[in-house]
Amino acid sequence: MTFTPRKIIFLVVSQYLTDATSEIILTEICKQRRLSDNTFIKIIEKYFDFKTLRDKPIIKEDIWIFNYLMYQVNHKGNFNPLNSGEEISLRGRLPKKGLIIKYEKQIILPQYKVLASAKEILQII
Repeated sequence: MTFTPRKIIFLVVSQYLTDATSEIILTEICKQRRLSDNTFIKIIEKYFDFKTLRDKPIIKEDIWIFNYLMYQVNHKGNFNPLNSGEEISLRGRLPKKGLIIKYEKQIILPQYKVLASAKEILQII
C-alpha cells in the first residue's frame, strides 16, 4: 500500500464535507497526543455519517470503504452481529487488506498519477 488506511478514509470522507468541516476534523486529529485508529474513526464519526458512503455515494466505489469499515475490520468483543452495517466496532488497527487496497489501486493511485503529471506539466510551463 502506498497510502495508509487512515489517509484513504480521510480522502474519501473529505469529498463529502465542506472545507470548513475538513479543517475542523484535521484540527481535532492534530490535537490528539496519541491517535489510535479507533480514535480517528470516532473523530470522523462526529462530523460524518459513514452510511452516506452506502446510501449516497459520489462514485459507486465509495461503498467499498463503507463495507471495509463495517465488515473487514477487527471487531470489539462486545460486537453484535445483528448491528453489522450499522456501527463500526474497531479493535486494534485498521487492516491493510481487502477492499481498502482495491480502492487504493483503482481510485486513489490513478488520481494521484494524474495530479503528479499535471504538476509536472505546470512546472514546465
